[in-house]
Amino acid sequence: RHALTEASVFNGATKFHGEGAPEETLFYRANNEYFRCFAMNVAGGEFFNVAVSNAFQSGSTGNALQISDGVVSNCLFTNCKSASGGSAAVDLTRSTMRNCTITKCQCDYHYGTALYVQDGSLVEDCFITDNYGHGYNASCTVRVSGGRLSRTVIARNRMEGHENAPRDTPGVILEGVSRME
Repeated sequence: RHALTEASVFNGATKFHGEGAPEETLFYRANNEYFRCFAMNVAGGEFFNVAVSNAFQSGSTGNALQISDGVVSNCLFTNCKSASGGSAAVDLTRSTMRNCTITKCQCDYHYGTALYVQDGSLVEDCFITDNYGHGYNASCTVRVSGGRLSRTVIARNRMEGHENAPRDTPGVILEGVSRME
């Protein structure tokens, strides 16, 4: 277990690989400060075999991991939270995520999601389960804007709150040129 007390930002083509199963390389937010745990914003980044827990930031996306032009594989994101919009766990931009699990995340208010997929990103063979949204349009599931979901299980996510919020959300919001297979 590794405690994070501030954001880890990688500005080069970093290969961040954990040892063994994701649970063996666990990172968690160790204080009450709001910050994104990991940001990989340069092409070529890799984030493999890692678990991230307890990420929390208000009003932004990718609270556990924000990645652009990279690959995420065999990771676990759990107990992450967003407030006032944004994604609780992962924000993918022109990236690929395979064999990952996002579970037990919480989103409060204004379009919060567990996973945000955009700009040609691919999510494949993943599990998005048991996430919770509270408040107006906080589905805490998946928002896809110009990306693709393939062979991904989205189940047991729930939403409560604002009287106008849809209680029977299917779990995915597709925008622009997006698709599910």
